[in-house]
Parts: sequence; C-alpha cells; structure tokens
Amino acid sequence: MSTHPLLRYWWHGQLEGSPEALIAWSRSARLLPLLGWRAQERGWPLPDDLLQAARRERYAETARQQLAHAQLQTLAALATEKGFTPLLVKGPVVAAAYPDPALRTYNDLDLLLPVEQAEPFMAALLRSGYRAFADGQRSYHLPPLRPPHQGYNVEIHTTLRHESGAGRFTFAELSEVMRPWQLTPGLFILEPVFHALYLVYHQLERHQLSLGVLPLADLYFWTHGWTGVEWATLAKQAAAAQLERSVRLALALTTWFWDEPWPTWVSERFPPPEPRVLDLGKQLVVGELGGRTPRLWRDLPEKSVRGWLTYGWMLLRGNPAALSSLSWQQRARFYLLRPFSLLKFHGPTLWRLLRGDRRTRATLHAQDTLTDWLNGARQDS
Repeated sequence: MSTHPLLRYWWHGQLEGSPEALIAWSRSARLLPLLGWRAQERGWPLPDDLLQAARRERYAETARQQLAHAQLQTLAALATEKGFTPLLVKGPVVAAAYPDPALRTYNDLDLLLPVEQAEPFMAALLRSGYRAFADGQRSYHLPPLRPPHQGYNVEIHTTLRHESGAGRFTFAELSEVMRPWQLTPGLFILEPVFHALYLVYHQLERHQLSLGVLPLADLYFWTHGWTGVEWATLAKQAAAAQLERSVRLALALTTWFWDEPWPTWVSERFPPPEPRVLDLGKQLVVGELGGRTPRLWRDLPEKSVRGWLTYGWMLLRGNPAALSSLSWQQRARFYLLRPFSLLKFHGPTLWRLLRGDRRTRATLHAQDTLTDWLNGARQDS
C-alpha cells in the first residue's frame, strides 16, 4: 500500500533516494539502530553513511541505557527502603526483549504505584533531588520529575488506562498480573502476556497509532517464542478488558510491517480487521495522512454539543487529579503556561484545518473511523 522509502528498504533492502533522507526518517521514527541491525541480519547492502549513523546511534543508546539502569537501581533502593512498590512499564522492560536493548530507544521511566503511595513516593524523590515541572501540558500522571543529574524523567501513574474520565488498570487491579523484576530487585513488572495487552492499548487507544511503527517492533520481539498457552491467555485477557479489536488490529499491522505471517492458529484466533480499517491503520502508523493532531475522538465524551463543551472544559482545566499534588505556585505556573501549551499542540492543527489542508482532515477522519471501530464491540456488549 505504501511507497515510503523506509518501507521499501525495510522490506526488500532497496534503497531509493538519498541515504540521508532514509537516515532522517528512520531517526525520527526511532528505528535507526534497528534498521541497521535488520539490514545486517538480512545481508542487505548498507550505505556507509547509514551504517555509521546506525552504529553511532546504537553506541549512544547503550550509554544512555547504562545511565537508565543506574537510575533504576537508585529508585529501587529508595522504594525498598521506604516500603514503596513501583511497577515499571514500557521503556527498559520492553527493550530487554530486543536482541540488543540498545536497538530500542526510550525517553522516560513510567512507574505505576498505588494511589496512597504515589504522592509520598513523589515527595521522597523531590527530597532526593528530583525536580517537578509543570509545563502546561494535560496528562494523566503526576507532574514529570527531572533527575538531579543525568538520567531520564520519571512519570508517576496511579492508573494506566482512561475511559470517559474513569481510571482503569490501577495497581490494585493489576496486582494479580505483576511480579518482581529480576533485572532490578525492588521494582515490579507486568506478567508478559498482560504487558503485551497494555502495549496494544497504549499504541492503539491511548495514542491512536500516532507513535508510528516502533510499537510494532515492540510487539514483534515481545511475543517472539510464545506458545499456544500465551496466545490463549492473551485472548482471554483481551476479552475481559474489551480490547479484542485492538489486539486484532495490532497483530495485523505487526505482520504487515515485518512481512512475516503469524502462525495460522494465531491469525484464526485473532482475525485481521476488514481491509478498510487495516488500510487506515497502515496509513496512520507510517504517517502518510498528515502531521500531528490532538486525540479528539479519544477524549471526546460524546459527539454532541454537550460532548464538545465538556471536552473544551477538560482541555482548559488540565488534569485536576494530577495537579492536586502541586504547590499553589506550581499550579499557578501550570495555568499560566496552559494557553501556550494548547497553542503549541493544537495551534498547527487548527491552522492547517483553517487552510483547508486535506491531509489533516484525512488524519482526523481516519482517527474518528478507527475510534468508532474500536468502540463498536463495547457498544454492542
């Protein structure tokens, strides 16, 4: 379906256009080290510029992840000392499933804690030198924390799933599907099958495929070596969470991107969606339709005047639950910066819409169609 130069090289090792353009796109997609690895695994000719860029990126990521692991050790020691039970998701946990963790970049550390532990844990980090910053962005976690020295921002969550203002996938709900992380004692991680389900939710419903193709690499490596037991468990957990359609689309996109079919019994258990939906998914993950857009249809309570008014009020207020942990000075800073944050994230989209940009309209229409399809099974149940 797509003639994007990255896909031509990713699938067949055919370089069309300049290596610089391929390097720029794969770097923006956070795939440059993985692209270099795949080319070497397949024995494809690799332009020297691309080879050197991929190696530099991989070496740099190795160094960054050494910092991350040192930071995680410190966080785990603090948690053990103070009796906290942080659950680590995505990022370094997913990277450990790759042939080399440096093939998978990440930008922050996401921790889920029980509600009663979240603010005390945040306070403990602030005492240890972390700094909270409220930049006007609305988010479903506590304000991000910058480390005192080099390292990754820490984001503290009390829930990992949000539907119509309600939180799900809380620490209490996930207590039966988590376990200690052997790589860093003191931290917990999700059981592999449920972590896969969360990755699917995060890619499709939380971000509406705006994260690109990297999550398709995550799912590929994460499920590598699964047996029928794991796939049967995924089907059961997806049904319980009403995420069957999300899993079906995610698996269909993964087999398309990797050009490798799932075993027949997997594709029969998780049949791909109709071609119309699958094609929209392909265009969204590759970014063919248009630029960044707000997730209107994810957050819109209902398609009515009341729904739009509720959505507008929600945008202006931010996330009161997360803001409650801030001092009044920090809350004042948030609301002072909120208009600039809205302008930064929504301004370009509104401007393109006012100019009649067809690609932006197509993106919003595709996200609307995708959201309706994903929600269809829930509305029928």
